[in-house]
Amino acid sequence: GDFVFVKGKGILWNVKMPYPKAVLISSAGIKVLNADDEETTSSNGSFGGYERVLGQILEKVLNGSVDVIDSMDGFYTEILLKSESIWKKKMVPKDETIKQFIPAIIIEGGDFITRVEIQKAKGEWDELLFIEHQSCGSLQHCVILADSERKAFE
Repeated sequence: GDFVFVKGKGILWNVKMPYPKAVLISSAGIKVLNADDEETTSSNGSFGGYERVLGQILEKVLNGSVDVIDSMDGFYTEILLKSESIWKKKMVPKDETIKQFIPAIIIEGGDFITRVEIQKAKGEWDELLFIEHQSCGSLQHCVILADSERKAFE
């Protein structure tokens, strides 16, 4: 799928496979919308707070605040790779409850973040690849958003 990030609102993940849906991740929680833009699942702290933490991390990452990652409260940060042009960091939650849902997050890039791997319980993971970046100043004036995407952020 693809992602739409709106500063201060969250990240909208337009999932294409295996089932079309939209997942809105924000500091308030996680909202899942079906193909008809109807809310099917909502989480506002019911999973030990991991959804809020995930929203905060992704917002900082997508804002380009790479240096902030090293000083984030609640995480141990380990440098896995560092050269002149590329880097890779691993973040491990200090909180054991959050660690049950997200044991680690791997972030890598160069001048820009190119990949985020969210490791989950039972060995599963989500991989976010950032290949094409577009941005807009505000939600109201963002012409790259479809009406359904704009509505999801409201």
